[in-house]
Amino acid sequence: MHELLPPTCVASLGALLFIVRSVYQKDIKATKVMLKAGLIVCIADLIIELIGTHTEAWTYHVSHLFVFKTVPIELPILFSSSGVWLGGLYLWIKRSQRQLSLDLCLLTITTLALLICGLSYIGDQPLRMIVFTIPFGFWGFSKLKTEERQALSVIIASLAAVADWFIETWAVGSGNYGYREGFTVETPLTYALLTLGFMGLLEVLETEPTESVE
Repeated sequence: MHELLPPTCVASLGALLFIVRSVYQKDIKATKVMLKAGLIVCIADLIIELIGTHTEAWTYHVSHLFVFKTVPIELPILFSSSGVWLGGLYLWIKRSQRQLSLDLCLLTITTLALLICGLSYIGDQPLRMIVFTIPFGFWGFSKLKTEERQALSVIIASLAAVADWFIETWAVGSGNYGYREGFTVETPLTYALLTLGFMGLLEVLETEPTESVE
């Protein structure tokens, strides 16, 4: 059995249940939202897959049918179904009346991520800092009080990632140090998320009005 077939079947079945439920409830708006989400995700994935396979960034060897000779038919089905799931979950979030604390959710996820990092260290597994920095970065972004601060912080975080990529590419290439599993884009992304997190932390710690910098 092809490895992509089981998740494709599960995703497709779930998507079908979402659609059937909305049709049964005569919720035409929900049906349209989910079908639109499925189409968008499917097209986006197909474009990425075609670029990746035609540039030989990755290759698929087995499928029941290949789209444009390189992309397994299971992938468009899998991602269109996933898009339907996202559409259904988006509508559930939008229509939900529950009152949830963003701080509490991010704190819980961050704590679990730190636990995973600790267990990885104890078990001598590769340490994945990004597991911790993703919720920390989201938390920091949510703490920035204005859209302008959020935008500028994203720019600064992106510059930090680019700078780290250049520096580490040079340092690793020179043989001065290396990573257990090689240098990947995960490291610059980790620094970008840390930057966002600390920008938000500074916002929380700021107790006095800050004068504008000319």
